[in-house]
Amino acid sequence: MALSEQALHRTFAEFVRTYAPPESRITATNAPRFPGSNVGDIVNHELGVSFGYWVHPQRYMRHMKLALDSLRLRPNSRLVTLGIDGGLFEVFLAKHVLGANGRITAFVTDARNLRIAQRIARKEGVSNKINFEVFDAQKMQRLPANSYDAALSIATLHTLPQRLEIVSQFRRALRRNGNALLTYSVPYMQAKLGSSHATFKRVVEAHFDIQGEGFALTPRSALTLYGERERRLRRERGFGISQRYLQLRPK
Repeated sequence: MALSEQALHRTFAEFVRTYAPPESRITATNAPRFPGSNVGDIVNHELGVSFGYWVHPQRYMRHMKLALDSLRLRPNSRLVTLGIDGGLFEVFLAKHVLGANGRITAFVTDARNLRIAQRIARKEGVSNKINFEVFDAQKMQRLPANSYDAALSIATLHTLPQRLEIVSQFRRALRRNGNALLTYSVPYMQAKLGSSHATFKRVVEAHFDIQGEGFALTPRSALTLYGERERRLRRERGFGISQRYLQLRPK
């Protein structure tokens, strides 16, 4: 039986606490390092799972609520995703939302995240429902057209030079009545890739109708979640914590 919305959010909160690091350890200065990690990564030694230090359980909750509200997923839906931390969203959706015949094609950003995601999927018993792959633009081009009910990318597009091509491929892969949710950091996009938000939105609007937009994580809520020290550190390095979202329907 499908969970109610309230029960779904409660279950997701418990799920995140299993894998995300304790809030008290989420700082840039006390995060353990390990070979090949990004600066500031935190390692959950018991489970062998690692996430960026900016990962915070409340951040996951905000984005999951956005995803559930935006994508209107049903049992047996087909979902394509890009770059979501360690596979947590995909695994949860496969286990609790998509039903026995739902399927997810999930592109992750690197081999480390691929190993993490596959391990979590095996532990949760849904590895048969999710095909994890390391992102490659040519792989996205091979997605079957008009075959997915929803597309989801959280906090990743701003890091990839191919983001405009990704938007185009999401549109090609989605069915006409599908839904998409993109969240991304405008400060990062502008500082690291030299791309304005207006330019990015123009490309999105060539493929999608924007149904809703706003802040997935506002500067004020980022300050509440992470504290001034971490917020300042990320700002100095060009990594804006605040993130915008776009809720989309294919044109």
